[in-house]
Amino acid sequence: MQQTRRQFLATLGLSSAAALAGCTRQSGAPAPETSPQTTTTTTTTPAFSGCPSLREHADETVCAATAADDSPVVLRPSATELSGSGTLQFTLRNGRETSIGLNPYDWAVHRKTESGWAKVAPDMVIQPWHEIPPGEAQSWVLRVGERAETTTTNDSTTASNTTTTTSNTTTATASKDPIECGPLPLTPGTYAFSVVAAESGTRTAYVARFRVA
Repeated sequence: MQQTRRQFLATLGLSSAAALAGCTRQSGAPAPETSPQTTTTTTTTPAFSGCPSLREHADETVCAATAADDSPVVLRPSATELSGSGTLQFTLRNGRETSIGLNPYDWAVHRKTESGWAKVAPDMVIQPWHEIPPGEAQSWVLRVGERAETTTTNDSTTASNTTTTTSNTTTATASKDPIECGPLPLTPGTYAFSVVAAESGTRTAYVARFRVA
């Protein structure tokens, strides 16, 4: 039976539509799975999240900024920022059941630079050895500024019990008394104060970072 031109075109149109439908997706085939969209959140590392390894002879480093509250031995600063001149106190308390040993005059101040950490003070270190029994502590008072603040003792005015004529110095004080450090003319920036203590043959650097505004 002959088809009319109109019937032929109609048949051709239906065939083309069926062919195109077969190119997209087979009838009854499941729709392709789409991956759920996720949002990436970037967490900015807070300041003082860690401490540099400032002491090359230390076996490990304990940082005041990240140490747990119940850590047995931590070097705790009285503050983490100082505006201009003033004092900061750093206290190392022994919460262990055995004594820890250290040279209390072997403290150090480093400044953070673009190329790393540069030592600021002291220039020289004397060599006495001191044991901190369980439950006791050793403190350091860091004086920042051109001159040390004066204190009055026994009706006489002195600068930390000893006249200090240069900056990178440590005053000689009795064992367990606060060690006077400085005065140091620190410019604005980020610094780290550190000491090294030993226990059972392990040398640990205790570090506390601070800023001078």
